[in-house]
Amino acid sequence: MKKIGIVTLHGYGNYGNRLQNIAIASFVKLKGYYPVNIVRHKDTYSLKDKVHFFLKRNDLDVKRETEIRKEAKKAVKELSSNKMSKCKKFIFGSDQIWNYSFLKNDVDYYLGSEIIKKNDVLFYAASMSCETIPYEYSIKFKNNLVQPPSQIYVRERKTIELLKKIGIESNYINDPVFLFDSREWTNILSLKNENTGNYYLCYFLTKNKSKINELEKKANSEKCILIDLLDKNSPHYCSNLSKFINLIANAKKIFTDSFHASAFSIIFKRDFFVFEREDGNKGMNERIYSLLKEFDLEDRFISSLENIETITSKASDSKLESVKKQSRSVLEKFLAQNNFLTKE
Repeated sequence: MKKIGIVTLHGYGNYGNRLQNIAIASFVKLKGYYPVNIVRHKDTYSLKDKVHFFLKRNDLDVKRETEIRKEAKKAVKELSSNKMSKCKKFIFGSDQIWNYSFLKNDVDYYLGSEIIKKNDVLFYAASMSCETIPYEYSIKFKNNLVQPPSQIYVRERKTIELLKKIGIESNYINDPVFLFDSREWTNILSLKNENTGNYYLCYFLTKNKSKINELEKKANSEKCILIDLLDKNSPHYCSNLSKFINLIANAKKIFTDSFHASAFSIIFKRDFFVFEREDGNKGMNERIYSLLKEFDLEDRFISSLENIETITSKASDSKLESVKKQSRSVLEKFLAQNNFLTKE
């Protein structure tokens, strides 16, 4: 079976990062190919890391990451980067593979610098989440992004503008999680109705204690409980990927500053509300602006809980289907290109 290499970030403590990866791999598999995550030595756990995980196995953060990693590795196999020649095509993305603010010199790798045959590369929903491209990085982008625009798809419209300023044309595409609808995600993750009942789900990547206290009062006033997914005292803190999506799929209301929590709230048609990130990172907020605008849900970006009952907008079935169709067509076209050299 022909191998397709996927190059993305490896954040086993990050729900969204793993779910977008599973989405691409699941679609590649659906089309009859064998997806593998390309992993460099520096991305793998060293003996020292493994010892640390063993000694800290009762630590909640370690338990949580272990649960996510176990499910993710079962879903998508890994291939060492020194064997990447076994792959006939490569999909770079999704997630923040071009965020130079924390990747630094690794940006070269995520721009495909190690791939000789550039026509075998598709950048799919690549994200930058930055406000500008400094000169030193603009040179890296121009030297590596030599593919035609038909092979460069980014996740934020702001990124299209930034690339265009340095002479690179690209296209917009939604996050890979929109490759599947709620029913298909239920099958992919074998979801069960484990979390039914009246509850508000709170998932803030940048914490604000006063906001959470306010939400708890709001939940109590509606005879609901508040589940704070990142509260270490919560029994849900160590949830794996399936449990994370289950919590979203069955919540009465969702409050978040997370891109992927917002995306899955849209897919499962939940009543959700998005706050700005507390860390003041405008680039991170841009991802969510772009997402909400795409589905005409800008009113779900809020600054307070006042009058949230008047917000009733939801993504239409036709829009979700249109996005899914567009997302799939890009991957289908790339996979169908007749430039496979050999069969595995």
